[in-house]
Amino acid sequence: MRPLAYFLCLFLSGISTYAHSGYFSVKNIKNNNGFSFPIVSGRNGSSASKKINQLLQISELEILRKSSGQNIFKKISTNNNGLYGGKVSISYAIQTNSSKLLSIKFNQASCGMTCHYWVRYYNFNAQNGELLQLKDMFTEAGYREFYKKIAEKRIKRLREEIKKLDKAEQADFKEIESYYGDDDLNDFYIKNGNLYIDGDNSFHKNLKFSGIETVCAFKNAEFKKFLNPYGKSIFNLNNQPIKEFHSKSLPQLYTGKIAGKNVLMVINKGYKNEISAEYVYLRYGDGIFLTGQLNDTTLSLSEKNRDYKDVGFIKAEFKNNQIEGTWMSKQKDKIYKVSLNKI
Repeated sequence: MRPLAYFLCLFLSGISTYAHSGYFSVKNIKNNNGFSFPIVSGRNGSSASKKINQLLQISELEILRKSSGQNIFKKISTNNNGLYGGKVSISYAIQTNSSKLLSIKFNQASCGMTCHYWVRYYNFNAQNGELLQLKDMFTEAGYREFYKKIAEKRIKRLREEIKKLDKAEQADFKEIESYYGDDDLNDFYIKNGNLYIDGDNSFHKNLKFSGIETVCAFKNAEFKKFLNPYGKSIFNLNNQPIKEFHSKSLPQLYTGKIAGKNVLMVINKGYKNEISAEYVYLRYGDGIFLTGQLNDTTLSLSEKNRDYKDVGFIKAEFKNNQIEGTWMSKQKDKIYKVSLNKI
């Protein structure tokens, strides 16, 4: 891998390419060899593609792209002097690009005092631009049943895979079985009517390069009986228009106002009641990070600066996809109204 300093001095090369095979056209924004990112456009300038771009850029770039000449990788590639520093690479692969679903995989790396490698998947309803989570496609009982089957198959597959290694090396993979048994299953994609679960993020850095397969495939026949109408539409098992369905799971994109100014916010669900979020003022486009908790319908978030110090707090009611509350400065001398709705 090239040294971090190399990536920090990169400038936007202006090279971009378009991919037209599929429902969405995809413009590939490149920054020499280290960074690439998709900008999608739908037919007739669809609102779905706008929402997809907004969520991806806020989530992965911590900015909103404002102009074609902008270096969209500048913020994420800046070394924050933390353990993992700034990102040194980000690339993507389109898994599915159809009139029902857009599935994208990101491969990423960051380096500071040490390096970190991870993947992230996004699956979008192609007709309304909402992010789709695995739970959204299954009945409650069906999800619980299939969750068990997913864990069993992945663990069995892992045990078969590591047989190629010697005994000492096999022991290093034991903890992954517990990760598979308690996975949030965010790392998935859908392709050719089948479901794929990726366990790459359960592997610590040294195991990622062991040659062990991290992706486990599930054929349609293994789970179709557990699907709800939304899932059946995704997998072409009913005739209901995909645009009619809406996701209930986080992360999702929200729009509204803070202090009377237009903002977009991506809200993410963490472990148990933990919540993280990133928002941008549309006028400026720079991401602002928050972390906190959602207890029943009470949302409590702390706004952080680059040194991860508190600068303000949001306290709000989070109910029926609406967020109503206040933003208060750390010194408690400024209080502003917060009003957001899921797009």
